[in-house]
Amino acid sequence: MIHGKELSGKYLRFDFYSKRDVYLGKDYIEISQLEKDERQPIEIFFKLQNVSYYKVSVVDKPE
Repeated sequence: MIHGKELSGKYLRFDFYSKRDVYLGKDYIEISQLEKDERQPIEIFFKLQNVSYYKVSVVDKPE
């Protein structure tokens, strides 16, 4: 749970940016069925270059 909301069945959205704040792309990871206080390891692979930072958000489905 995050901020009192259930995460099961949702997605983590990763937005990637360059050091000059240029938007480079996005990727999603589905969140599996989680029990309270349970953790889920994640790995993400992408073919973007010059990624300086990323932002993560929780969404209902990929866009």
